[in-house]
Amino acid sequence: MKASNYLMEAAHSFRIYLKNHSAVRKPKPERKPNKAVIWVAKEYPKWQHIILSTLKELNGPSGLPDNKVLSTKLSAINDLKKYMKRVMPFVQATRDNLQKIGPEALSVALPFDEAQLLEDNKQYLLNTLDLDAMEVKHTDSPDTPEKTIEDCAPGLTVTFTNPTPMSGLFTISVTLVDGDTVEKIKAKIAKEIKAIKDINALKLWRYLDPALGPRKIPVAGDHVTKCAELVNGDGIRVHVEASRIELVQNGTNIDVGLQFVYTYDK
Repeated sequence: MKASNYLMEAAHSFRIYLKNHSAVRKPKPERKPNKAVIWVAKEYPKWQHIILSTLKELNGPSGLPDNKVLSTKLSAINDLKKYMKRVMPFVQATRDNLQKIGPEALSVALPFDEAQLLEDNKQYLLNTLDLDAMEVKHTDSPDTPEKTIEDCAPGLTVTFTNPTPMSGLFTISVTLVDGDTVEKIKAKIAKEIKAIKDINALKLWRYLDPALGPRKIPVAGDHVTKCAELVNGDGIRVHVEASRIELVQNGTNIDVGLQFVYTYDK
């Protein structure tokens, strides 16, 4: 069931990505893409791998040390210095997950082989995406772009919908990974939607009721009352196996579902 859910989410993510790519106006007309390269991470990015490995070493019979001790320990690791704004949200999210599911929270890989799953279902993906060819590569391949290694990690795909009528902004699919921050998610969205020039004007919203909120018929402007804005600095906790996303806000974990809203006030 977990593998099946992953496949459906991946196919949906690819369809949205292809749609957004084709919708962007380009100086010269281009043919519709007919080939895809899917990059798969066997493990979390190096900085998250270091944190998980460190936490695994420090996790004793009484659990993890307090965050002050962990912050001091992790800040002394050179490879983490440029990620320090993202380190502690990831640590807190991992701590919370450790309490819920035990040592499995410190695992650095998914419980199934993503690449093999995609390979086994290649024909389905080719058909649903209307492609001629598809290649699945691991991010540890010699030809992997550095940016791909940084961005690629086991995660969950969520959707962000723009509620503004006639705005020209589309629903977008974004993959979230453990340790993402609101700023990081905004950057991902701005990267895919070229019409977003000023990232400071981009606002992200979560449904107050993640189960029923997305099912209600949308009315222009009603996101203000049925949603809450995501604040810069808040972290994201991704439970891949449970297909669940949590917002880490002031030490509290909030289940936010897999559907969100974004607005862009130019």
